Amino acid sequence: MTVSQVTEMSHHSNIGVSLAVIKYSMKLIGLWKADNTLDIFLMSSIFIYTISMGIAGIVFTVTDLFYVFDDIYAAVNIICPTIAIFNNTVKLIIFAINRRQVLNIIERLENSIKNETYEEYDIRAVKDCERQCIILVITFVILTQGAASNYKFFPATEVEIYQSLSILVDSLMANHLISKLDFVSSSALCLVTLNNFLTTTNLHLACQFKILHNKLKSTCIADLDMNFNASRDAYSKLKKCIKTHKMLIDYTAQVEDVYTYIILMQMFASSVVICAAGFQLFFFSGSMLRFVLSIFFFLTSVGEFFLFSWSCNEIIVASATVGDGGYNTTWYSLSATGYGKAYRDGLQLLIMRSHRPCYLTAGKFCIISLESFSTVMTTATSYFTLLRNFVDEDEFRNK
Repeated sequence: MTVSQVTEMSHHSNIGVSLAVIKYSMKLIGLWKADNTLDIFLMSSIFIYTISMGIAGIVFTVTDLFYVFDDIYAAVNIICPTIAIFNNTVKLIIFAINRRQVLNIIERLENSIKNETYEEYDIRAVKDCERQCIILVITFVILTQGAASNYKFFPATEVEIYQSLSILVDSLMANHLISKLDFVSSSALCLVTLNNFLTTTNLHLACQFKILHNKLKSTCIADLDMNFNASRDAYSKLKKCIKTHKMLIDYTAQVEDVYTYIILMQMFASSVVICAAGFQLFFFSGSMLRFVLSIFFFLTSVGEFFLFSWSCNEIIVASATVGDGGYNTTWYSLSATGYGKAYRDGLQLLIMRSHRPCYLTAGKFCIISLESFSTVMTTATSYFTLLRNFVDEDEFRNK
């Protein structure tokens, strides 16, 4: 067994953890593919349960909101989970509608990683990408569970509602709290799974663009006065890189088709939820534990759209620099005719195409980048200012 074979086996055995996490988490919400009748039944049952919990969560929170609408503080406290659960439920439905495309994205991503022959730089790039994905998953799981705990273990608002309706029966209250635990836990799982899918695919896609950039630099690295065979080899390598570039562009378009309206909805939802979560912290009154959990919810709200924006921005940056790798080769050493001319013509087209970077959009009209995150935070701050002025005026009138 050669050293390169050992390196390749070691490489393939050490990557793919983030993809395995995606597969496992998607099984937990019933979106993974089924190979036999039993799997079809299990996946369908899990998906129906997950959707049911989402709908039940919306019904519970909207009902609670109806009875506390006159209390601005209680209403804002309920608006946060209402929008979050509604957002996750709609995401899940969109994923189910595009299930074939979602599975195809994961399959193509897995094949592009495991069926490629990588150099040392490429292996490091993939492993760094895997490390980033795992760290993001762990961090987001911790934040999400902390945010969900705020609504699992503090049902004060519901107690007031049931008292006002004169139906505060122990058994009914217990069933209500158990149902609440179910739909909050289910919503938290959906949140982690669906966000993990987008950030992981985006980071791996950006990694593939970086690898392509490195491969382009090695297509033509010889000294001046290259012979006919060297020019032919350089042109052959360039053709492979152009095909890879076209494949990555198509792959980005496929991810765009699945996620464009999800990102649009997330943009609007994040603006409102970040505003409401900030309002909770600013006008907080309660135990220290609940304050800490409210901080978790605020960080989760901010972190959710930041991960969307940052991972999309990575695709823009990585795809825009692909052409630089080709320009930095010794293309000027190739012959003026034949394969040398064909190489320069092909390289020129690739550089021109890379000047228009790949990107994901929100609803097909707004490119998502770190500027989008800044816009959402600015909008949320404006909403918060309006809400605070409304509360101050209301308190002044009541004095």
